[in-house]
Amino acid sequence: MYRFTKASKEVSSSSSAAAAGRPGGSRLFMQGTREGDDDVRDLQAVYTKRHLSTEVTGSNHESQKVDRRPEVGRHSVTTRVLRKTTVLTRGVEVSATESMMKTGQMMVADQPYEESKRTSSRHHHQVIKTKKAKISDIVVGEEPNVSARDALLKWARKSTSKYPGVRVSDFTSSWRDGMAFNAIIHRNRPDLVDWRNVKSKNVRERLESAFYIAEREYGVTRLLDPEDVDTHEIDEKSIITYISSLHEVFPEPPRLHPLYDSESQQRSGEYREIASSLNRWMREKLSVMSDRNFPSTLIEMKKLASDSTKFRNEELPPRHRDKQHLVHLYKELQKYFEAVGEMDIEPELQADAIDRTWNRLMMSYQDRDSAIQEEIKRLERLQRLAEKVHRETKRTDLKLDELETRIVEEGRRADRLHPLDAKHNADQLETELRLSEDTIQSLFVDVQALREGRYVQAPELQKRVEKLHQRWVNLRSLLHSKVLTPLATLSFPIVEERTVTKQTRTILETRLVDTNTHFRSLQECIDWCNNKLKQLQEAEYGSDLPSVQGLLDQHQREHKIIDQFHTKVEHCINAKSNFHGDELSLYSQHLNTLQKVYAELVTFSNKRLSDLETLQDFLQSATNQLIWLNEKEEIELNRDWSDKDLNIPSIRQYYE
Repeated sequence: MYRFTKASKEVSSSSSAAAAGRPGGSRLFMQGTREGDDDVRDLQAVYTKRHLSTEVTGSNHESQKVDRRPEVGRHSVTTRVLRKTTVLTRGVEVSATESMMKTGQMMVADQPYEESKRTSSRHHHQVIKTKKAKISDIVVGEEPNVSARDALLKWARKSTSKYPGVRVSDFTSSWRDGMAFNAIIHRNRPDLVDWRNVKSKNVRERLESAFYIAEREYGVTRLLDPEDVDTHEIDEKSIITYISSLHEVFPEPPRLHPLYDSESQQRSGEYREIASSLNRWMREKLSVMSDRNFPSTLIEMKKLASDSTKFRNEELPPRHRDKQHLVHLYKELQKYFEAVGEMDIEPELQADAIDRTWNRLMMSYQDRDSAIQEEIKRLERLQRLAEKVHRETKRTDLKLDELETRIVEEGRRADRLHPLDAKHNADQLETELRLSEDTIQSLFVDVQALREGRYVQAPELQKRVEKLHQRWVNLRSLLHSKVLTPLATLSFPIVEERTVTKQTRTILETRLVDTNTHFRSLQECIDWCNNKLKQLQEAEYGSDLPSVQGLLDQHQREHKIIDQFHTKVEHCINAKSNFHGDELSLYSQHLNTLQKVYAELVTFSNKRLSDLETLQDFLQSATNQLIWLNEKEEIELNRDWSDKDLNIPSIRQYYE
């Protein structure tokens, strides 16, 4: 049961003074009694006060730029920046509780962001601060995997992008000079900040100006002083809280940047696109030009040299024109950015960086082209050496065939010959075998040089030389078993008699050659055949199609001369009828030598002619294949697989 009662003056004065903080006086109190079964220990009254305020701000900005140029005349650009209206709503709620039991005293919060709550019947009070605003409560709409702090930092970077001298990377040192605060305000309200004069101010003036403008124009609470920011120990939490307030006012920066008009942004975009493409192309080519893993064959190296020439004549000119166009654009952008204060182009895309990369590419190309030419010369030397090994191997192989035949024949007739004749023949065979050994040793040296030069056919040539050497070893064993060993068992007559006879025959032979025209003509034919055979054996085969074609034409003329020389050989054969006795025998020996040498000459000439024709056919076929491959390569490189109108069935048929 409750009723109102008037307290005594003393009680009223003391109670009122304690409760209201004023002089004592009579007051009415509500008095009640408890029932026996009343389980309510305390009864409290809750008072709530709410305050809601709304601020609406908006602005627009218009600027006009007039440019007079002699070549184009008067050029006017009008820029209108329309700012969206910003509605800022703030709410304050204050709560208080008062016990309705006993004292009736009330605890009212002194601060707008505090509430008072009685916790027990003993009248103990606990003051609880209102929850502070978090970044996650302010920054919304970002990617789910990005933290609120990173999202706020991303917003700050976006709002200050393209501002000279502003690089936001954290919430401490990046804000110390005040440039970032001014950039955020200028990005959204360029009419409030004169950006050209911002750099001329000192740090604290810039900070003071930014805080003042944000508070005056948008009511952003000034949580920081310039000295709080211009220090080495910046409170990161305070910076984040203040930047969050700016984010509430400017949630999204305008699409058009206030520092750049549409024309300059278009020119800047054009420059950046061409420079990026050129820079990417140069870096790709630098990677190619630094490669020194050359192919091992001469044909592939000449294809590489052809590609290098194609790069110089076809790829470089258009890229050089792009570079010149970039220089022209860069000069125009420099004139514009002089007013801004800093070039808004990435460092690696600026003209001097492009020029340095271009010079590096040209130096690398020249080094690679020189290396290709040197490698071609080296491979040509190895090719000539390999051709020499091939010729010497074939010639030595034929020589060993001849020696094998002579050794077998000499072994069969050794018992029928005079011992001195048999010894003479054996000595001659042994001498020729020794000469063949010298040739084979020289071939081993040449093959080793080919292996050290990484010639592709060096292993094959080495096997041929080793096989040739093994054959020589077998022939030497055959000579010992068939000729030298049986010869050691023979007895020799007086040597002087044979020597006198030999001297007589030599003197007679010399006299006949000097005095008899038929002998002299026969000897000249023998000398001509020997010289021509030596000349053909030492002749080159060429390393490419033009040189092979030239050598083939030359040898066709030589072969015709050799073939016509047969008439002189026939003339020498007919002259045999002019001799009798010892002169006939001597002439027949020389005639046999001529016929043998001439037959060897004709055989070698036919073989060389056939080899040159075969080599020419191979090189011609290889050249045709390379031309065909180049054509197909161009088709595949120029095919645009992203083309929507690409005829897939025709391409499939083309591949088939």
